[in-house]
Amino acid sequence: MNKCMTSISISNFTLATMLNVLSIAIASLVIFTLGVACAGQRKRLDVVEKLNGPVTVPYFLPWFGSFFAFNQDPLKFFKLCHQRYGKIYKVLLAGKKIVVVAHPDGITSLNRDTNKNLTNSAVFAIMMRGISNFNPSNVDYIHQVMDQRIFPITKRTLSPALMGQVTQSVEGSLRKELLALCSGEPRSPRRLKLPELIGRPLYISNCAALFGFRYPSLNTFSDFELLDSGLPQILTRLPFVARRSLDARGRLLSVLMEYISSWWESDGVEDIPGASTLVMESLKEMKVSKLSKRDAAGVLLLFLWGFHSNMWYMLFWLVTHLIMDEESMGRLVDEVDACARTDAPVHDGKKALSLLESAISETLRWATTSSTVRFAEEDTEIIVDGSVVVINKGEYVVGDIRAAHHDRSIFEHPEEFILDRYLVKDDSKTVLPRPMVWGAGKHVCAGRHVAVHLMRRFMVECLSMYDIKAANSGPGGKKLPRISAKSFIGSLKPNDEVHVTITARKV
Repeated sequence: MNKCMTSISISNFTLATMLNVLSIAIASLVIFTLGVACAGQRKRLDVVEKLNGPVTVPYFLPWFGSFFAFNQDPLKFFKLCHQRYGKIYKVLLAGKKIVVVAHPDGITSLNRDTNKNLTNSAVFAIMMRGISNFNPSNVDYIHQVMDQRIFPITKRTLSPALMGQVTQSVEGSLRKELLALCSGEPRSPRRLKLPELIGRPLYISNCAALFGFRYPSLNTFSDFELLDSGLPQILTRLPFVARRSLDARGRLLSVLMEYISSWWESDGVEDIPGASTLVMESLKEMKVSKLSKRDAAGVLLLFLWGFHSNMWYMLFWLVTHLIMDEESMGRLVDEVDACARTDAPVHDGKKALSLLESAISETLRWATTSSTVRFAEEDTEIIVDGSVVVINKGEYVVGDIRAAHHDRSIFEHPEEFILDRYLVKDDSKTVLPRPMVWGAGKHVCAGRHVAVHLMRRFMVECLSMYDIKAANSGPGGKKLPRISAKSFIGSLKPNDEVHVTITARKV
């Protein structure tokens, strides 16, 4: 990195001070605005409109609508609206009209979109700019290349038939990374932050499988953490709050440009050593499509974020729930040990590791946030609870998956994590719906098979190697970390650090 002169450092300090003052001023304005809104709305809160179907959540300020309440805590906002307005309602957020669907069959109808009038292009463009900082003038073309050329490669190479190249590489690297955690004193307990047990080994292993040894995964993990943690602020266009995350994004893009530079400049004479088929075929398509090296690096960053982020946090919550409940941890360890003794295939989770399979499904149910978003390019309709709901051209539609996953009419004690919730009981006549995390139809997640396989593999390796316990539960006993108020992308994020102690097992 370039050295900074003293004058530049002073300028940066002054700028940082100005931004802090500006953020305080904006926060004060928001508080004042909300206070005025509440005062003005007190007599109107019970008045909602029924125009063309869904009720509209009342708001005080034109254009802004409910933006401030949403931005303060998206999960709480959706939960309160769901409780008050039911399983379908409409909100105005910063000029955008959004229909929110919280009914399972409504979300299914949204995903299937039989009329073909609901697209994810506008939403995906926002994610593309947030994660990879593409030039707005290039976004439509990059999305076209990804949709028509890159996604077919992704679906093929990550399919159950061909995903072995990636998963086997991850598994080999993952085992080494996990073993290295206690290589110095194998029988002595070691205290770790949970991301050191889960996030770092997974990130290094995933990068090795995707990019090969030339990508400096060890040196980029902290920047990936920064980008991922600041993504909600980046997407809501609050750059003064997300400055560190924006800087981390820039460094990651620079590393990826350097990673592909020699291959790109030589017109791809030889493959990058160790790079996956997914990465190499995608790079070749991007080169043929005349994307710039900078934009190609941005697409690779999208790959990395999509491959790693949600899987990492799902495993975080699974391990966190297990260390809070020693009985559940013991049951799962017993199943893993029994599987090892019988040489049952680890990949066949439904038969050999049915409790682990249930635990993964329960984690996906418990920790998934709203993730299905579409834009109506024409007037269209969806079916919600047996009724036709009109979606007007120009409106967004959000599937509130978290609300569907916490529906008390479907799930008993939905707020609780129940390890064996998805185990099929012999006397049970009802089968719980599977978590609605992968989408459906054209937009189904191409990496879903890889994600579940690697979650299963991580848990088997980790529980086979180590006894894992919560470190210092504190005077109040063991408590789950608080959930971040900004968790509205993919999966829940913790607001507190979780520490564990790991001890090598005598197996």
